[in-house]
Amino acid sequence: MKYDKCDRQAIKSLSSHYQRIFKVFERREQGEISGIPELCNAIERYCDTYLFSCVSGNGEIEKLDANLGVLFSEGWKKRIRGLQCELQAVGGSGLIRVVVDDTEPVRVWQWGKDQCEITHWYRKIIAGTSVPQKWIIELWSDVESNYLTYFDSPPKSCSPPRYRYEDVDQIVREKGLLSLHHLVEHMRRHPNKKLGNKQNIQQVALRRAVQYRFQGIVLKFLSPHGMLIQTETPSRIKDPLYGHPSESLPIVHPFSEERR
Repeated sequence: MKYDKCDRQAIKSLSSHYQRIFKVFERREQGEISGIPELCNAIERYCDTYLFSCVSGNGEIEKLDANLGVLFSEGWKKRIRGLQCELQAVGGSGLIRVVVDDTEPVRVWQWGKDQCEITHWYRKIIAGTSVPQKWIIELWSDVESNYLTYFDSPPKSCSPPRYRYEDVDQIVREKGLLSLHHLVEHMRRHPNKKLGNKQNIQQVALRRAVQYRFQGIVLKFLSPHGMLIQTETPSRIKDPLYGHPSESLPIVHPFSEERR
């Protein structure tokens, strides 16, 4: 990997204990770590480590599957457990927060179902799921709800949040972000079966870009020194959608990419 001066200083400033943890991510990295100084900060603080589990679905048939997404397959659980074991072997906690985006069917796929119905469905699935050790399962609607409470009751230690989902939607629409253009081109080359054949790719990509950017903002506010383990592919398209590490979280890519 190529590091600039700021990156090298951040790595050098880590104690030998934290450098061992950093080297696990460095050794496993499949691309380019996004936000080296921010990652070093997260490692030193033992902060939250997030992964998103994409739920399965169909853009034309509004049917919820009885699972919590791709990360709960045996193959993915084995890969994640391998990373956790490596981190624990050098003194890391290995604890991860797996976020299931229960708002995606309505916001991105434009399902006509009520959001409360979808959220209730996934709560039942979580209750009946055998959760691996050191996994904390969270629904995105709960994470977002927690974030929204700070608009009315901001913590004394920091400023209140600035953006609601509607604000981010407007920003992404007005700015015409380059990351959005890249996402549109990618979706045209690789149509996603979840979205069906009747939806406008430009609009679908826009809704997806808004969701990514909002998630980056929310996680940065709730866990300003956390990190994101990327499980979406391709990372070169998906990473920029969350925003710059100063606006979102540092992103690592310890798993090889596969087309899903």
